[in-house]
Amino acid sequence: MVKDIIELWLKLYGGSEERVPTLLVGHSMGAALAVWAASSGGMKAGLDGVVAVDVVEGTAIGEGSLASGDGRLKNDIPSIII
Repeated sequence: MVKDIIELWLKLYGGSEERVPTLLVGHSMGAALAVWAASSGGMKAGLDGVVAVDVVEGTAIGEGSLASGDGRLKNDIPSIII
């Protein structure tokens, strides 16, 4: 599913000459997918941040994708985890 998210974003905005700001927002399992997609690095050129609401326990956080409480993913993308 993460691959699908990245492929869709690249199809919609990847060929654009202008940088397209993107904020990924997800709830529950969608929050985990947003974190995984952001952490993959496939969208880094236009990804401004991630908002993850009610992340499914043991998914995004358990995978080590999140930095230790400083509000950023490990690849330095700002994130809000609610």
